[in-house]
Amino acid sequence: MQSLHSIGLTPRKICAIQQSDARVGNGEGVSAPTAAQIAEFLEGELLEEHAIPIRIPIDRKADVLLVTSAGEILSYPETLMGYAAFFYSAGIDWTLSSHAFDAANYGLFTGDDEHMRRKNKRLHDASIDLGVRKLVIGECGHAYRVASQIGGKNFWRKNIPYEITNIFILAAEVIRRRGVRLDSTTNPTVVTYHDPCNCARSAGLTEEPGEVLPACVGNFREMTPNRDHNWCCGGGGLAVLDGSEGVYGMDSFHEYRMTRTGKKKLEQVDQTGAAYVATPCFNCKRQIGQLMEYHRREVAVGSVFDLVGKAIVLRG
Repeated sequence: MQSLHSIGLTPRKICAIQQSDARVGNGEGVSAPTAAQIAEFLEGELLEEHAIPIRIPIDRKADVLLVTSAGEILSYPETLMGYAAFFYSAGIDWTLSSHAFDAANYGLFTGDDEHMRRKNKRLHDASIDLGVRKLVIGECGHAYRVASQIGGKNFWRKNIPYEITNIFILAAEVIRRRGVRLDSTTNPTVVTYHDPCNCARSAGLTEEPGEVLPACVGNFREMTPNRDHNWCCGGGGLAVLDGSEGVYGMDSFHEYRMTRTGKKKLEQVDQTGAAYVATPCFNCKRQIGQLMEYHRREVAVGSVFDLVGKAIVLRG
């Protein structure tokens, strides 16, 4: 990929996302003031939902720095609310960073190692500046893969003064020791889980989501096969060498993704009888959501922590 990128054969849409990231720090073009406004608005939503002032802190010295994807913040704000409710309930001291609130790293897809280096350094610098003990990557699978396997001490060739982990690993640890109170009856619908390739096969996040979901939903049904043997949703890979686009969520391949690459995933969802597909990866959400719409299935698609946020029982 690196060689193809160097001679301009990376799909144009992916290049545009990476260029936006280089300009403003994320591929969605979200400015720091906009992110702060979203956080302030969601604090109001949390107060209305829980009758408790739950904060979404930014640039505060804390134990934990949460970095998720800008696309998640824009399109699935309930996920950020779920994170906030979880941290509040578990008594975890956390913060966002105005300089590093986006963990998506498109250098992984383009093969641009220098871009991966710059993005990793942004997360590293924020972790140092805020004095955190843990850098927690949100639900984005490829972001955790890059931060933990390509970044961190592997990248800097030396030990770093913080741990890099994932929100699922942290949540599973808290749930095991009963550090939060969850009411699964608040999510009574049938829920299944799609294991994204970057989460399961690439980053080893296979068991933790399976611990978190059954604790916060009333009827959880796994797809077969699952975990690192689960089928790709059909929305990734297969770049086109003319420099135009690739199957990677591209609209020009919509029909192909709906009828060919996504066929097995549709069959898996149908077999579970689920009314809600939970999946961490932003691109998987997009692909599976379009599959459900295209094939006229009454199935919602969303994040895991949307459900966690609804299940958490908070006391003032």
